[in-house]
Amino acid sequence: MKQNNSQLKYSLVKAVLLLLAMAGSYLAWAADGDKAIYREATGLEDITTTVTDLSWDTTVTQDSEFSLDGSKISVDLSSGGHYLVLYNVALESSGGTYRSEIQTWLNLSGTNLSYGRASGYIRRSGGTDETWPFGVAVIYASAGADLKVQAQRTDDNSATVRRRANESGLMLIKLPDSWDYARIKETGGGQTFTSSSWTAFSWDTNEELDTDSFSHSGDTANITLKTAGHYLVTVNIHMQTSSTNRTNAEMRLTLDGSEIPGTRTTAYLRGLNSTNDHNVVYAGIIETSSANQVLNVECRREAGATITTIGGNCGITIVKLPDYADYIRLTKTVNQAVDGTDDPITWNSEQEKDTNSFSHSTSTNSERITVQQAGDYLFLSSFYAYSSSSANVRLYPHWQWRKNGSKFSYGSSGKYNRGRNGALSSGNALGIIAHNLSSGDYIDVVNTDESTGTNADCQFQANRVGLQGVNIDSLFDTTPPNNPTACSGWDTSAKANSLTDGVWQNSYNSAYFEWSGASDDKTGVSGYSVYWGTDSNGEPGTTQEQTETFYDAGTVSSEGIYYLRVRTFDNWGNYSEPVTLFTFKYDATAPSNPASASAWQTSLKVNSINDDTWQNSDDTPYFEWSGATDATSGVSGYSVYWGTDPNGEPGTTQEQSSVSYGEVSSAGEGVFYLRLRTFDVAGNYSSAQTVFTFKYDATAPSNPSAPASCWDSSSKTTPISDNTPQNSDDTPYFEWSGATDATSGVSGYSVYWGTDPNGEPGTTQEQSNASYDVTTPTGNATYYLRVRTFDNTGNYSSPLTLFTFIYDNQKPTVTIQVSPNPTGAIAAGNLQFTLTFSESMDTSTSPTVSYDPAGPTGSQSVSTNGSWSTTTYTNDTYTVYNDNAITSSTGDGTATITVSGAKDIAGNTMDADTDDTFTIDTAIHHFKITHDGQGLINVAEDVTITAKTQGGNTVTDYTGTITLSTLGESGEVSWSLKSGSGTFTDGGASSDTATYTFDSADHGEVVVQVTDTAADTLDIEVTDATYNDDDTEGNLVISSYALDHFVITHDNSATAGVAETITITAIDTQGQTKTDYVGTITLDTNGDPDSISWSLQSGRGIFSDGGGGSDTAIYTFNINDNGQASFSFTDTKKETVDIDCYDGSIYDDDTEANMVISPAGLDHFVVSHDGSAVAGVAETVSVAAYDAYDNLKDDYTGQITLDTNGTATTISWSLVSGSGTFTDGGASSDTATYTFDSADNGSATFSITDTTQETIDIDVSGSGKTDDDS
Repeated sequence: MKQNNSQLKYSLVKAVLLLLAMAGSYLAWAADGDKAIYREATGLEDITTTVTDLSWDTTVTQDSEFSLDGSKISVDLSSGGHYLVLYNVALESSGGTYRSEIQTWLNLSGTNLSYGRASGYIRRSGGTDETWPFGVAVIYASAGADLKVQAQRTDDNSATVRRRANESGLMLIKLPDSWDYARIKETGGGQTFTSSSWTAFSWDTNEELDTDSFSHSGDTANITLKTAGHYLVTVNIHMQTSSTNRTNAEMRLTLDGSEIPGTRTTAYLRGLNSTNDHNVVYAGIIETSSANQVLNVECRREAGATITTIGGNCGITIVKLPDYADYIRLTKTVNQAVDGTDDPITWNSEQEKDTNSFSHSTSTNSERITVQQAGDYLFLSSFYAYSSSSANVRLYPHWQWRKNGSKFSYGSSGKYNRGRNGALSSGNALGIIAHNLSSGDYIDVVNTDESTGTNADCQFQANRVGLQGVNIDSLFDTTPPNNPTACSGWDTSAKANSLTDGVWQNSYNSAYFEWSGASDDKTGVSGYSVYWGTDSNGEPGTTQEQTETFYDAGTVSSEGIYYLRVRTFDNWGNYSEPVTLFTFKYDATAPSNPASASAWQTSLKVNSINDDTWQNSDDTPYFEWSGATDATSGVSGYSVYWGTDPNGEPGTTQEQSSVSYGEVSSAGEGVFYLRLRTFDVAGNYSSAQTVFTFKYDATAPSNPSAPASCWDSSSKTTPISDNTPQNSDDTPYFEWSGATDATSGVSGYSVYWGTDPNGEPGTTQEQSNASYDVTTPTGNATYYLRVRTFDNTGNYSSPLTLFTFIYDNQKPTVTIQVSPNPTGAIAAGNLQFTLTFSESMDTSTSPTVSYDPAGPTGSQSVSTNGSWSTTTYTNDTYTVYNDNAITSSTGDGTATITVSGAKDIAGNTMDADTDDTFTIDTAIHHFKITHDGQGLINVAEDVTITAKTQGGNTVTDYTGTITLSTLGESGEVSWSLKSGSGTFTDGGASSDTATYTFDSADHGEVVVQVTDTAADTLDIEVTDATYNDDDTEGNLVISSYALDHFVITHDNSATAGVAETITITAIDTQGQTKTDYVGTITLDTNGDPDSISWSLQSGRGIFSDGGGGSDTAIYTFNINDNGQASFSFTDTKKETVDIDCYDGSIYDDDTEANMVISPAGLDHFVVSHDGSAVAGVAETVSVAAYDAYDNLKDDYTGQITLDTNGTATTISWSLVSGSGTFTDGGASSDTATYTFDSADNGSATFSITDTTQETIDIDVSGSGKTDDDS
């Protein structure tokens, strides 16, 4: 169960602590000192001759070591080990004058214990109708054991005995198993007491005996307490008699034969109604003054018959308590009468008082014990009352504990005595765990004589009553020991040459140390762990390594600073924080140069420059250095060489004391060396040393020569030509050469490989080799190998395309367009076939083209004047003409085209294409009139007349006669022929008509001119008596003056997302509105195309918006617009735009101001931060106001609230930048408010500090809006 060697026990305890720490848990150890207090508030349950399990309906306190089962009867002991158990049971009889006897005991997992038994006796006469058995013991239990208190009546009368309400309690404390225990019992029984002489009680069974503190052997009485100090002792002896005479027994404790004050208690055995047995109980804290004092329990019969003990029901438990704990032990040297109600017991003698936890006065309020430390306390007491008179008076002293004058509802005790037949004494023990006392609370114990009889002669006896208390928290050592306060050092253990702490020296390279002053107020210093090394924060181990107060470091391995750091350990296993006891400094080397220097572009040290590293940012460096050392006289200064000689010599005379150089004048490109000598105060100097190699190169390197070489693989078997389609390989390998850099040299390349001819290689070097191997097949595509060249400085070239790789294994496809043969192209045909291929073609091979018309002529060859039109690796076209002219005999209708035999440049031959058709349409259907819609008075205006088929083709062989007219403008309009080979006749001065007879050379089209002498709107008509024009040309407006410019009108400002009116007015050369303007205008801006849209607001013409991604719109005026139209312009972006309007080469006069687009109304806030922070370190958080289109709302002046979902008590805010009003929410709030100022331009910056490790979401709200939580 336990080892008996104390040092081994402490070692085991510390080992357990270490293992628990490694396991990340102190659960088992933490149970020591755990407490539980239960009480019975309801009571009223009957106690019968059957064993009764006592229940506890109210939990006063319960630490994790304990749990009360659902029936409120059994207490589960979680960890197992040693426990102090105290209980009291308040009982009363229902009526009559019956004698009742009640036995109580502890039951552990079904076994009745020998320890902790108690008894109660009720006579129910003279007011003594109640009893308070009190039991106490130190027990040992296995983990998970169940403990309960049981009771049983052993009398034979018919009275009812029940529990009183609010006076019973069960109290437990978990004790450390490392303490020393004795649990001894008497199992044989039969010890008799026949006289008033004291007889030592013998114990025959050692159930537990830790021999460091105890010795006991055989069936003997003596228990030796081996070490001086404090002991908690509990005793219960079960006595019986066969007589019906009143019998009174007494018990006391002696130490080396002398009675220990305040340890005497009694047992009353009436003998009638089977009240023949009773327990005498004691519990208290005693102190031995020397080693090996002998403890005895002595008993005697005060009066009455022979008393015999009951075997197995007698036990003594002792625990050696730590002497460092805080105790109080009190007694009385004068008698005190047993009378009255709630009569406080006074204490005029102090055996011990530890003032750290207790205060007490022997003269003023001597009944009070005042606690000085908040916490839990154990109080034990015993009383002994005696009457020298033999009056026939019943006596029942009842002792109760009070806190600040109020009684506890548990922990009381009492003892009955008849006061007859020589049975004149009564006494018992009692105890309580006073939970959660505050500093200044006082405890006292009061007596109430529950009997109604009077016996003025009955008194509590001097030196027979006692009270002891202990601060429970002080029993357990939770405080680390104090580290040593002094340490001395020498070069060796011979201690011939002393060392000085923290002072450099060059005489000794070994060290030996001794220290003193470590202390521990409780368990004492056990030893130390040591760190010896160069880390000023080096950690000694958390396991004790030595008990000695010295450390021999020996010879150090190198020069430098070494730290002797220790932890101090106590015997409980606590250890201190590490402390540095000695700093050892040793240096026997002459001065040393700085290891290196640091460089920046200026003395302001804004941009650093790296040593021996090419750079292109600055050639006027500034240098600083550090690291020069001298152990003796110290560094005095330096001499400097700056130049291009890597072996340049600094002077041998000190030139400066500062640790900087520069800014130097422009060094130019190349390598420069900063070389130093270091001087000490004595004039010694070091050898020259280069501390910085400065390299400057600001010129970009030259790219490799293009094109690169390409093969099918890195084995370079089959070459591939640049910019040439091929279908043999799509995983090429490239190599290149020719890149140069005159200063720092070529370092490598970044590569773009992809389909973008302008693809950008990265601006960070990716490789040093001059090759590139494609491992992923390209498929059918054109890929570009583009590189940047980098030098060792980081300069890089513009990108260069080294190779255009074209892989094509797809057969070409064709789209076919058939159009009328241009005039004069060939004599034999009248159709042009344009074949547009899907890629670049092999122009040495012409495709075979034919068509099959709907008529009876059969397939027709198309092979006349075929020619290729090529562009580099894009869509090549082949133009060819039909061999035979199409006539009406060919047959109108759908003709099918067949194309085959074409081959692309990679060698892929097309599949024959037979899907394309065209329509043969040769008959005239209508005429098409074309003009520009406007003209001027007396100025000839061109009008084109074209003969058209139904399908819109020109009837090139049309030779009919047409009549032109203007619907009644006689006398104002005249006609003339501008171009045409036919016969033209004007209708004359009084007519608006003319005639024209087409010639075959016109190819179906003629241009005439019309002149009007007045401002008119002309609707021109054409007819050949059978066919008319299609009237799609619109009117020809004849104006007095020409269009000069446009005027744009708006109010100069708009809101994002809100439509703004824009008015366009056409102005003629006279500065007047050109009301007859019917031209087409383009509206345009210099704004963001993705945010701008147009719509027509007023106007009867034709409007078309440019669509997404465009900021333009087109509008064709209607004559009814009278030269003016209005549009809606919407821009969702905050910007300033210039609006333009033009018709061909005629623009607006740009007299309008720019349109300023302001943000829309507040829509949301955006919170910005970097996503991570450190507890206790301020983190920047920016908040900006935005409208619905993500424009910064720079005119926002509202108030916002900053909030989080974090721990409110650990979060605080402050303003970093902003001109508005800021208020933090205070210590218990995680909020803040801020009112924006117009100078903030919609943005402010704050800092948040959180001292809790957690993940938080920051929220912003204000003006009815919130942040977007992005």
